[in-house]
Amino acid sequence: MKNWRLVSVLVLAIAGAAVAVHLTSIHYGHVCHGVPGSCAFRESNRCDEVNTSEWSELLGIPVAHLGMLTHLFVFGVAFAALVRPGMRPRAHAYLFLTAIWCVMFSAWMASIAIFKIGKLCDWCVSLYVINFLTLCILWAGGFRAAYGLPEHLAEESRWLRRRPGALFAAVCVAAIAGSCVHLRTHLDGCRKEQIEKRFGIDTTGRPSIGPESARVAVVEISDFECPFCRKASGTLANVLDGYRGKVKLVFMHFPLDNACNPAINRAFHRNACLAARAAWCAGSRGFFWKYAKTLFEGALDRPALIKTAKGAGLDPAAFEACLDSKEAADAIARDIDAGMAINVHKEGVPYFLVNGRKIVGAVPPAKFKELIDAELAGAH
Repeated sequence: MKNWRLVSVLVLAIAGAAVAVHLTSIHYGHVCHGVPGSCAFRESNRCDEVNTSEWSELLGIPVAHLGMLTHLFVFGVAFAALVRPGMRPRAHAYLFLTAIWCVMFSAWMASIAIFKIGKLCDWCVSLYVINFLTLCILWAGGFRAAYGLPEHLAEESRWLRRRPGALFAAVCVAAIAGSCVHLRTHLDGCRKEQIEKRFGIDTTGRPSIGPESARVAVVEISDFECPFCRKASGTLANVLDGYRGKVKLVFMHFPLDNACNPAINRAFHRNACLAARAAWCAGSRGFFWKYAKTLFEGALDRPALIKTAKGAGLDPAAFEACLDSKEAADAIARDIDAGMAINVHKEGVPYFLVNGRKIVGAVPPAKFKELIDAELAGAH
């Protein structure tokens, strides 16, 4: 195997490891801080949703971290072959087979992203490209090198039986296993901490649905212009269909719009404040839930909001006057103040409280069910 091939593989391995570290940090931030999968004063990209999905871990370990370890392995083998030409035939076999596995795994993950999640992460795609390019570089002579794998493994076995080889292998295995165990333990600790904490918030006068005597109260803090809020609201609605009469849902506003939210220092969701006031006005006339659903699904500019109100049976002139009223603005300001008191401005929306237990982001249905079931069980 020529030097240029090894150098190219080294460069691609470094790039792959760097991307994998970035994706691992996104995953860590979601689990421990609830940042990705939410609108947090920036438009969260598609990688947030893909890299925090239920398919983003394998045995409790982020897939991105396993990818980083794989690219470090590729780097180590390629570097060893570069400085020790005698091991290039077996290095070619190991690298070629690893590249085939990486491309197959990339195809599997891409199919999940496309057909299950419905989104492709740009950073993930860059990893797929890196894996494919690595395979292309190693293709010439790759199968011939792989045919000699039994001989290569026998040679490695003899090397491992020597004390230096065994020690090196033990250190590598311990480092890999240690990093996986440490990361999984830390993520499990973050999940436990997030679940055990309880936050209090005053929901007096806010729109609600479900029995007042319900053993479980879910507070939804949201922004009608946030795509993650739209997804999470639909997910929660479907979940709550299975808990009729057992759960009360309360809605509070936290528009990420500097027109009314002092925590936002630049233009972001430009129609969010107006949409929040529109929902409040509809709610003051008994139409909150029906109107709120249309806001998540439709346009949020002023003419569209008034048209939607008219379609819901509200008087357009009175509704427009309410939009500009101090009463509506003060109601949204109270929600924002309440949200800031529990750090919604630092973690983003959608933000949920299940009997005070926090969920941040567009989480899968199982997450809502887990907390609701736990609270119902604890209420007996």
